[in-house]
Amino acid sequence: MKDHVHIEVTFKGKSCLACVYMQETVLDMLPEYGNQVTYSKLDIRAEDGKQRFLALSCTLFGEKGVYEHHRLAPIPALFIDGELIFDVIPSRDALEEAIAERLQGRPEKRITIEVLGTGCKNCDDLYDNVLKAIDKLGRQDTIKVEKQKEIDYFIKMGVFSTPALVIDGKVVSTSRVLNPDEIVVLIEEGMA
Repeated sequence: MKDHVHIEVTFKGKSCLACVYMQETVLDMLPEYGNQVTYSKLDIRAEDGKQRFLALSCTLFGEKGVYEHHRLAPIPALFIDGELIFDVIPSRDALEEAIAERLQGRPEKRITIEVLGTGCKNCDDLYDNVLKAIDKLGRQDTIKVEKQKEIDYFIKMGVFSTPALVIDGKVVSTSRVLNPDEIVVLIEEGMA
């Protein structure tokens, strides 16, 4: 059981209304938690905010993903103890639930899986197998699955043959339709 969590919100200025609203969501509930919750606004226009933003981006996508493929953390985004929790403005209830989970020591790592493909049968089969793997793990609430169909994105990720599977910004398979059991192993490795 933890006695403290730290919230960070990526912020690019008052002209970004989503950033302002996400910050207000945090500031509105902050007094209720006293010393249990601290907050930092990561203003990417300031040097220290920019450096922390890049560090958090590296935790999401790896250094290669950030510095070679230019993948960055979302703006706005809400991190709790360095882990991306929300990339949209959360409801007050959702934010309180996320804080409670961390304070009670039950955080589950959230991951993003991308299936890269143009829509061919193999790409669709891989996507279906990813969903089956997630069902096997019982992690539907902590794993986000996205289909990526843009060839420019494939090139940016260094993928030249599809279907491809990407877990948290790291290409883990290309040119194969992995079965659900193989995908379970890769997901478990990504969560370790």
